[in-house]
Amino acid sequence: MTNNNHIEGNGILQVLDIRVKIVFALFFSVAVATSKNLVAVYIGLLFLMIILFSSHISFKEVGKRLAVVEGLLLMVVLLLPFSVQGKVCFCIWGICATTEGVRYAILIFLRSSTVILCNILFLCTSDIFTVAHGLHHLGLPSKLVKILFFTARYVDVVSREYHRMRKAMKARAFKPSTNVHTYRSYAYLIGMLLIRSHERAERIYKAMLCRGFSDTIPVYKHFQLQKVDNIFVILGLPYLVILCIIAWK
Repeated sequence: MTNNNHIEGNGILQVLDIRVKIVFALFFSVAVATSKNLVAVYIGLLFLMIILFSSHISFKEVGKRLAVVEGLLLMVVLLLPFSVQGKVCFCIWGICATTEGVRYAILIFLRSSTVILCNILFLCTSDIFTVAHGLHHLGLPSKLVKILFFTARYVDVVSREYHRMRKAMKARAFKPSTNVHTYRSYAYLIGMLLIRSHERAERIYKAMLCRGFSDTIPVYKHFQLQKVDNIFVILGLPYLVILCIIAWK
């Protein structure tokens, strides 16, 4: 199920209050993403490595999630050296890359990777419903929280429906190719998926009304800051201030 699709472990990331993790990840990401100084990025990356090694979580799970985004990021970064003006560094098939472009590509790659890794460590170590609950306590609009909550709950249902329809197409000997029939078939697939998703949403909403749903989602417990949260805030706040000073100087 989607709500269990988080990284498990027994380190500090699993015991920290989700509100602390969300706020820290937000300010850390802003500081690194807006930095034009590689030193700040290295400091941020070193901090994340320390957190990663001390949290006793699966490197394989972190690597799998990181690789999903890094593939697309790498394709974008490889084009940057050829699109920034400056001193020519090398040429490939008559297209020249610049030294400034290479430096900018390295900066973009390291900044993006650090921000992605931060969000994986601090957010993916909690299930999506805990994250939604934390966002609600941090004052995010209720409608946005509900959208996140129901999206996380039912995206797996929509995915299963899609795969059932794809299997039905294969059972009817459908083979995709570059022709009008293929495009029309995929258009029908997407249209039927939207229709069935809408029908499922109507049934779920009526079922919720029958169970007394009153536009609020009750929770069985509320967050409370513990000693470990206070210690992390006391140590993390000066670190963020130093990181911002180095990043923005």
